[in-house]
Amino acid sequence: MNISVLRTMAIAAAAICVGICAYAQSGFINHVVKSGETLPAIAARYGTTVDKIIELNPDAARIVYVGMNLNVPITAVATPTTREPIGTKINLTQNAVAAPAPAATAAPAYTPAPAAAVAAPAESYPNMYTLTQPAPTAQTTAAAPAPNNAASTTTPEHAEASGIFYLGYLNRTYTPDSDSDDYSTKGFTLGWQDDWTLSKGSDLVGGFGYKLDFGWWSDSKEQGGAKAEVSISTYHMTIPLHLGYKVRFDNGYLMPYAGINGSLLIGATQKYSVTVNGKTESKEYTLTSKEDMGKDGKWAVWQPGWQIGARLHLGGLVLFAEYSTPFSEIAKKLNASAFTLGIGFGY
Repeated sequence: MNISVLRTMAIAAAAICVGICAYAQSGFINHVVKSGETLPAIAARYGTTVDKIIELNPDAARIVYVGMNLNVPITAVATPTTREPIGTKINLTQNAVAAPAPAATAAPAYTPAPAAAVAAPAESYPNMYTLTQPAPTAQTTAAAPAPNNAASTTTPEHAEASGIFYLGYLNRTYTPDSDSDDYSTKGFTLGWQDDWTLSKGSDLVGGFGYKLDFGWWSDSKEQGGAKAEVSISTYHMTIPLHLGYKVRFDNGYLMPYAGINGSLLIGATQKYSVTVNGKTESKEYTLTSKEDMGKDGKWAVWQPGWQIGARLHLGGLVLFAEYSTPFSEIAKKLNASAFTLGIGFGY
C-alpha cells in the first residue's frame, strides 16, 4: 500500500478519534434553580456562559424562577465554584431582586406562577431577573396624602336645599268698614318654593313659587224659632316672588324675606240658609259675580298683593311664618289680610 495513502488514513482516524473524545467530554447537566440564583451566577458555577444556557433553555431569556430546571452546557467536568450565600444581595441588573435574609431553615418550595402572571422584562437577558422567596418585612404605615387644595370640586360653597315643599295653616281675616261683623276664614295652604343665589358666594337670594289656598268660614244665629246660617268658601292660586337674606348659624340659617304676589281667586261662594218651623230656604251667591254681588260688591278675580315673612332652615326641615295682604279695591274695603304658619322639607 502506498505510504501516502496510509498517512492520509491515519490522519482521518485521528480526527475521528478526537471528535469522538470531544463529543464524549461535551454535554449538559440538569440544574434546579434555587432561591437567590441568577443566570450569570449559574453560568460561572459551571464554567459556561449565559448565552449557551439560553440556547438550551429559550424560556430563560424571559424569566428564571425558583424550582426551574435548566440544562447547563459543560465542556469538561467542571468543579463547581463556591456559590454565594443565599442571603447575599443580588444586584446585577436594574431589575434584579434582592435575595431574602438568611434563615435558620431552608426556604419553602416556591410554586412558579404562570408566565402570563409575571410581566416579562422589556429587554433581553441582561435585564432579566430571578424570582425569589421574599423575606418578611416589617409593616409600615403609609403617610396620608397631603390635601390637594388645587383640585376642582363641584360642591357649592353652601351645600343646602334650594327649594321646599310645604303645608301650612292659613287664616284670612276680613274687617269691613261698615257695621258688618268681622270674620275670618280658616283653612290651609299647600305650596312649593324655590330660591336662587343672586351672585356667587352671596347670601342674598331671590325666589318664586306656587301655592294653593283653601279657606272656609261659617256662622249661625237663632231668634224666635228661626235659625239663620251663612258660610263662605274661597280657593286661591298664588304665585309669590320674594327677596331674602340668609343669616347663617351652625346647623342652618334664618331667612327673612319680602316680596309681591299675584293671586287668582279660583272660587268664592257665599251661602245663606234660613230655617223656620222645620222648613229651610237657601240661597248661594258667587262673590266674584257682578250679577250676584253688584258692581261695587263683587270680589276681584285677580288680586295682586305683597307679603313679608321668615323661614327657618334646620337641615332638611323648614319652618316658616308669613303675613300678606292684597292691593285690590274690594280687599281694601274689607281690610283683607292673611297669616300663614307652616312646615316643610327642603330638597
